[in-house]
Amino acid sequence: MVEIFKHLGKYDLVIPYYVKVEGKTLARDIISRTYTLLVNTLGGHRIHYYNGSCLIRRYEVMRWAPRNAAFTGFFAGLITDMLNRGASHIEVALTGRHAKKEKELSPLKFKTFVLIGFTLLDIFIRRIERGVTGHGSRPVKKAGVR
Repeated sequence: MVEIFKHLGKYDLVIPYYVKVEGKTLARDIISRTYTLLVNTLGGHRIHYYNGSCLIRRYEVMRWAPRNAAFTGFFAGLITDMLNRGASHIEVALTGRHAKKEKELSPLKFKTFVLIGFTLLDIFIRRIERGVTGHGSRPVKKAGVR
C-alpha cells in the first residue's frame, strides 16, 4: 500500500499490477491475461492490469460511476476513458495473494461474460470515436488541481 500511496497527488491514475500472485490457478491467470490483452487491443493502451482497485480522484469515479458501476470491468472502462482524455498515470508493481471468488462472480458465468462483452464494446467504441474526432471526451482534471 505504501508503494501506491507515495504517488498520491503526482498522477491522475495510480494503477497497481501484480507480478506475482500466490494461489492463483493457471486457468484464472490465463483468463486475466486474455482480458487484459483484449482491453489493451480494443482500447489502444498498454496497461499491465485492469481488474484491481486504482488510486483515482473521487471526482473521476463519481462522474463515471452512475452509468457503468453495474458492469463487470468497471475499472477497465474508467481507466481507458481517463487515458483517452489525457490522464497522467503510473503503474506500480506489487505481489499479492489470490482471494477465492464467490461462484457468482466467476468470469465463466454467462451473465458475467455478457457484461464483460458490453464493457469491451464500450471501450472499442470510445477508441473509434477518439480516432474519428481526434480527442476523447472532457479533459481530466489534473492531479493537484481543484
